[in-house]
Amino acid sequence: LYALVYEDSPRLFLGLSLFPILLYLSLPLFSLASCTPYVDLGPTLWLLAPLPVLLLLLHYRTNCQTQHTQAQTEAILRNLFPPLVCQLLRTSETPLQVNMATEFPSVTVCFADLVGFTKFASTVPATTLVDVLNSLFSRVDALCLAHDLLKIKTIGDCHMSVSGMFSNVSAEWEVTNCVLFALQIFRWVATVFNPMYGTEFGLRFGAHTGAVVAGIIGMNGRTYDVWGDTVNTAQRMESTGRPSCVHLSEPSYHQLSTKCELHWERHTLDIKGKGLMTTYLGSRERHTETPPPS
Repeated sequence: LYALVYEDSPRLFLGLSLFPILLYLSLPLFSLASCTPYVDLGPTLWLLAPLPVLLLLLHYRTNCQTQHTQAQTEAILRNLFPPLVCQLLRTSETPLQVNMATEFPSVTVCFADLVGFTKFASTVPATTLVDVLNSLFSRVDALCLAHDLLKIKTIGDCHMSVSGMFSNVSAEWEVTNCVLFALQIFRWVATVFNPMYGTEFGLRFGAHTGAVVAGIIGMNGRTYDVWGDTVNTAQRMESTGRPSCVHLSEPSYHQLSTKCELHWERHTLDIKGKGLMTTYLGSRERHTETPPPS
């Protein structure tokens, strides 16, 4: 116990260690008008001898509680924000005013949307709905980490993530990680998720590569988010794709380091707000040349 306190607070350790000695040396000061030997007070005064140990126990318990609280706070921060943002929030004197506005010249934004969920949501109790969504997104979050993607947020039954924002992967692997991430989600939904809940959900996946601005805005419910035309285009890639297919914009497709053993179809689509765009649809099976809905 003394060793633990010494590591945490050497001054407290020294003071508590000297307490018994100081107590013994101060015994003559407690004589009663010199008619009672001070040694008669010895047994009474020495009742104070356990005081250092009690103070040590109190300090150790308080310190453990403080460390536990700090660890919980740190875990919450790491869960809500990227590591660099957490570090800035910890060191800032005004964390509620930090916006961390940063421009990223090239990242890949991904959207994954559960097909058929809206109809399903109208037929099940709210508790079942939350359980299904939690099961889905907990697995998707784990796959995000495994493929070095940063989860941004969920929007209803849609999951948004970014590749290449705080990682050192090359531009080629930035997009490839997104495709591998999507393929694992497809496999898990088909082989585990649907059999578990007796559903027949599909999943659309779209991605686009370009510049974004990221940061924290607002005063309440602060979250880390990204904005820009890249985000809008990535969402269009998802909404115009097919279930169990990866829909990439032309910039993303040309950054692939491997075709991931997929059949890729080239399409020219009229994308809302963008006009005609060349896109690529990848799937395990070869489809006809009929383009996906625009």
